[in-house]
Amino acid sequence: GGAGGAGGAGGAGGLSYEEWVWQTVTMAVDTELNLELGEFTLRKNQVRLLPEEVPADADFIAATAGAVATQAASGARVRLHCAELAATRHRWWVRLVGTDFDVQVWTPPPAGDGGASISVWGWIQSAMPASVRFPAWSQPLLRCARDLPYGSGLTPVSQSEEGGWVRLAASIDDGIREVVLWRAGCLQVYLVESYGRVPMRRLIYSSDARASLSSSLRPGPPRPCRLPHLGGPSLEAGDVSAAPSPGPSVVVQRRRRDGSTQTFVPRRFLRGSLPEALLCTHRFWQNDDDGHLTAETEHHAVEEVAPEAEEAAQPRGEAG
Repeated sequence: GGAGGAGGAGGAGGLSYEEWVWQTVTMAVDTELNLELGEFTLRKNQVRLLPEEVPADADFIAATAGAVATQAASGARVRLHCAELAATRHRWWVRLVGTDFDVQVWTPPPAGDGGASISVWGWIQSAMPASVRFPAWSQPLLRCARDLPYGSGLTPVSQSEEGGWVRLAASIDDGIREVVLWRAGCLQVYLVESYGRVPMRRLIYSSDARASLSSSLRPGPPRPCRLPHLGGPSLEAGDVSAAPSPGPSVVVQRRRRDGSTQTFVPRRFLRGSLPEALLCTHRFWQNDDDGHLTAETEHHAVEEVAPEAEEAAQPRGEAG
């Protein structure tokens, strides 16, 4: 019946079947406006060229390398086609034609937000325990943390059941900082940034580069630690005063054969939680249904990720 109807429509309009199909699937008509969510969706999506700045984005390149051809053998750039799924004030959501990828382009977070919404700090506060007993081993590191530029505003957030680490957080003018005290004698600082309006942690400082899983902290090579109250000499790396650089986010998702979806997790949000050698040879995807991470090598072999690494790398919540 559907085929007959299509043929009739094509004949009535004087169009061939191929012309009728092209006209039907590319007409940007029959729209839906969701007043509750403020979303404007096109039920019939017009195919268009993907803006050049999207495939040039570093996160897009890292997520689709080997799966999407963006450069011809001659060296010329290949333009990709996409179909718009939804367009809102802050998010543009498209599907790449002929691939399993969806791309969401988010506008920069609000000015003065530091990349993490105030609602994120509210979420962190709601998760704070009534009291935290700082173990004896953490006292020297805690004094170091109080000497940080934002040390006076640090508030205990959580600690491991095994007593291996204590996590603190501070909300300052340009965003949120998390400070993790490790029993191994290391203090690490993370900057909370917005990635598609989801707060993610980026490692910016380690008081002992030898105890850090990251070997690519900037600026410069490791240097003698300048923080007082440490038990012995150590080499620090990174910058405790690093500021956020909020900008647009290009979030890449992919559809799997079982119908589930995964979101690409850029390496910068996994540094300090996974070894640098693993980050250099794998890319990571997070299941949208259960939050688990899978590691994918260059040859697309999927490997399991340790549960403790999954917990450390998972997003801390979603900004409003």
